[in-house]
Amino acid sequence: MEVGDPAVNAIAIHDAIDWTQIHGNYSRWGFAHPGPAFFYWEGAWEWILCDVTGVAASPMGAHHVAMVILNSAMLAMAIVLLYGQVRNPAFIPLSCAVAAVHFCMVNRGLPCAALLNTWPPYVLLTPFTLFIIACGSLAGGSISVLPWVIGTGGFLVHGHAAHAMFVLPVFFVAAAMWIWHERTVPWKSPGGRTAVVVAAIVLAVFVFPLAVDAARGADSNLLAIWQQFMLPPQQAPRKWFKALLYLFSFYGYITNQNEIIQLLSDKTEDAFRASALALGV
Repeated sequence: MEVGDPAVNAIAIHDAIDWTQIHGNYSRWGFAHPGPAFFYWEGAWEWILCDVTGVAASPMGAHHVAMVILNSAMLAMAIVLLYGQVRNPAFIPLSCAVAAVHFCMVNRGLPCAALLNTWPPYVLLTPFTLFIIACGSLAGGSISVLPWVIGTGGFLVHGHAAHAMFVLPVFFVAAAMWIWHERTVPWKSPGGRTAVVVAAIVLAVFVFPLAVDAARGADSNLLAIWQQFMLPPQQAPRKWFKALLYLFSFYGYITNQNEIIQLLSDKTEDAFRASALALGV
């Protein structure tokens, strides 16, 4: 059953089924995250598993199935793209084993956070994984992965406002490296034209709800996000070493960053000491 935040999201998913949802998950800072891609994905599976077939016992069950399918597909595609660069028969079983250990560690710190959870901040892991790997393939000269780059980048930007600061620079660097590598433009080959056309269609799907929102002018959610980003810090100035600690904490599977990094103390040192093995690996 939907309780708390998932219940709020269930309302947004119902709006997506009715084709009226144009925003993403709500933010504590007074705006919504940019887009509803995850809500439409979950809504599609709720419609299939609840309304059409009656297979799912509840809408929430359909939402969980939707995320397992999406996460599994993106993880599998990431491994396939990497295998295309390695071509070692041992790579796929080894990468699956590493992934299994990794997701077990994630779920140990945040129960059911990886692969299954529907809470929007928890559904960004596999899209980001596939996005980074697809950008690597693009930078190496494979234009066929462009639809995957655009699709996963669209999910990330829709899912969280801050991800535009990762997606856009990484994409432009990868595209520039592709141009440098190939010394041509992507639409001069049949495969390149197909990839560009498919990527353009995928991009249009993700841009459409953002454009509908932007048309609201002063009342648009995108403007509210921009205004929030432009506000000066309300607390003590950010410190670069706190930013580094925050980044590295994820490699140690630390989950209480607000408690141990906001105010540096003995708890900070203890947390990183306890995670030394994971950090080293």
